[in-house]
Amino acid sequence: MNNLAQITKELTLDELHELREAVLALSEALKLVPSEFDTSFQKKINRLLDITGEVEHHSRQLRTDIEHSQQSFHNSLKQDLRKEYDQQLVSINKLISGKLSGYIPVNKGFFFTALLVNAVFVGSLLGGVFYLLAFRL
Repeated sequence: MNNLAQITKELTLDELHELREAVLALSEALKLVPSEFDTSFQKKINRLLDITGEVEHHSRQLRTDIEHSQQSFHNSLKQDLRKEYDQQLVSINKLISGKLSGYIPVNKGFFFTALLVNAVFVGSLLGGVFYLLAFRL
């Protein structure tokens, strides 16, 4: 404080008046700086909030798109597996019917005739066994 008092004693009135005006101008400028800073800071914060909202919106949209994509991929994969499974069943069925066609007659009439002949043959064998058991022993 002593230094300021000594400086003011050595200055002329014009210099003191200029110094006073400079101090007042600086004071006014300092009053404007916080409001300008607050406005600029508020704009930056608002912009940051807008960007954050956009990022969040895009993240939700991306998540929805990924879920849709995964669901459609899953469905197409299920269809492909189902087709492959059906094709394998058809080929196995053809293979089995091809193998069995050598052992089992394909014609229904022939099949039932063979079944009847087998039944008569087995019946006659059983009848013969019972006849032998009943009358021979």
